[in-house]
Amino acid sequence: MKSLMRNTAVTLAVLGSVGIVGTGMAHAQDDTKAVERPYRVKIGGFFPTEGDVKDAYGSTFFSGGVSWDFSKTLATNPTVFTLYTDYTRGERGDNTLGIWGLGVGARFLFAPANSSGQPYGELGLGYYNVDFSPGPSAGRVGGKLGLGYQLNQGLFGEVEYNLIDKVEGVNPSGVRLNVGYRF
Repeated sequence: MKSLMRNTAVTLAVLGSVGIVGTGMAHAQDDTKAVERPYRVKIGGFFPTEGDVKDAYGSTFFSGGVSWDFSKTLATNPTVFTLYTDYTRGERGDNTLGIWGLGVGARFLFAPANSSGQPYGELGLGYYNVDFSPGPSAGRVGGKLGLGYQLNQGLFGEVEYNLIDKVEGVNPSGVRLNVGYRF
């Protein structure tokens, strides 16, 4: 319980600091405005990288997420700051694994939008609750690193690597492939 409380406090402090810094950076520039289509919804698959997780819970999991973009600079290569929540669930027989994450992130738009869309990279840091059933449930600080492409009409696709600290020696990290829509 002390570990969960400590991890929660650290995560909230990090999220608050990154949010304040990101908002301050965005408002410190004269060329900022609200993001067009700031809400993102995505679904896809999660593929664990640890053999123990694959053996006990399966090699393909459902994943989904929602996010809200709260700032953007209008520079040639803008950075979008976001709040996100992601969910992953997999099961094999009576074993289930659920991972829920809440965090802040930044999406780096690599090139100005062209007639079809725009490539981007993303980085996120947050609190992840990992629930092995049967087994332990624990909160961890984790993050994600990804690449994607967003179409001007709102559709996007991305690949992410989620890095989450081990829970009792088991590594819940893995790769997520997502498709989604911005509105």
